[in-house]
Amino acid sequence: MIFIMRGIIYIGLIGLFIVLFQSCNTASIIRRDSNLAYIYNPGRATIHPRFKVYHDNDNQSTLFVKIYPVELLYNMANPEGVYRAELGIYYRLYDLTVGRIVVDSGFVKYPVLMHNVKREFIASIPIKAEKAHTYNLEVIVRDILRNKAVQSFITVDKTSEYNRQNFIIVDHKSRVQVFNPIVDSSLALCILYPKKEIDTLYIRYFKNKSKIPDPPSFLIPSGSMDLKPDSVWSIPYSDTTILKFPVQSIHCIISSQSS
Repeated sequence: MIFIMRGIIYIGLIGLFIVLFQSCNTASIIRRDSNLAYIYNPGRATIHPRFKVYHDNDNQSTLFVKIYPVELLYNMANPEGVYRAELGIYYRLYDLTVGRIVVDSGFVKYPVLMHNVKREFIASIPIKAEKAHTYNLEVIVRDILRNKAVQSFITVDKTSEYNRQNFIIVDHKSRVQVFNPIVDSSLALCILYPKKEIDTLYIRYFKNKSKIPDPPSFLIPSGSMDLKPDSVWSIPYSDTTILKFPVQSIHCIISSQSS
């Protein structure tokens, strides 16, 4: 009788050990498969998208996403048998005015063909953003075939009709939208303001100080930037006016001197 009881105990312990071992093994697999830490590390990203938000009207804005097709993975594993990449864009819009509530979200998938793509690919996604509200827009851009993604957060400000998200800057020759705030001195730009409620633009010019900033430190307070422009000039607004900035400097373009 004692032998039988010990056998039952041994069997019970072995069974419990197997259950615990399987549970630990399963948990390990789940953690490994769901590791998305790479989306928080820009250094590990294989794609480098740029973003621009434009306010179409009081109830809608448009998210523009630019990617370079050369950064995507292509293969011929599709019914057409052509080299193709798959780009996925997931977005989630939080309304900060009413307490960080999700008011819009979605997922859009784009096929990108290798033989007919240009140097850059621009996707446009409408989002439900209301006038006088401020939002935080979460965007995850994924190279589906490579199974890699990058996450970004963008402030969407609809409290003013004259901030930068109401304007579009394009290349004068190609009419392609410019995303990078750092432009080449030879690039000719045009500023578009479709609402057409202004007649003058003011350009604030800041000289390039060319001083290397001090390294960040918790003990030494960081210096403040001098926001007083070195000069200010005005130009009549037109969507055909060509702007070029041949000197290395910082320019702030505004629609009102009080901005």
